[in-house]
Amino acid sequence: MKILLLLYDGLSSRKAEVLKQLEENYRFIRKRLGLDTVYATVTQDFTELLRKFPELCFIPSPGSLRQSVYKGLKKLKDADVLLVDGGSKLEPEGVKLLLKNRVLALVTKNGRWAGLAYVPLREVKYLIKSAERQGLESVTAMFEFLKNGYALSYATYELGG
Repeated sequence: MKILLLLYDGLSSRKAEVLKQLEENYRFIRKRLGLDTVYATVTQDFTELLRKFPELCFIPSPGSLRQSVYKGLKKLKDADVLLVDGGSKLEPEGVKLLLKNRVLALVTKNGRWAGLAYVPLREVKYLIKSAERQGLESVTAMFEFLKNGYALSYATYELGG
């Protein structure tokens, strides 16, 4: 399994907060999930991460969340992938649910994507195709397209508020 941290243009407006959250998430990943499996899609706004986290594998991304998902999954298409929104807090409970079940799944909080998703190897190519489509700008929309366009079911795990 590989971990993909998604950094995109939508996070630029709260850059300081995102960088702080990324540090906390990275500490959690290093302690609990392993270090050699961490990749990050990076836009030009986040290039200072190269110096701050030299052990991460960086994947250049042109901008939006959709583009970051696409670029990252294209690079990691031969493995299971844990998607982590760079601006969201990595919830241990959500990670535990995803890794316990290891099925195509989203973690939500209050009905919205909580910044965590698990994509098994057999579904990675379908999510890449979903991310190629214009108009699917959220991970939730991409997963819905998987369900409606490819008849792939996915699990949704709701975290407590």
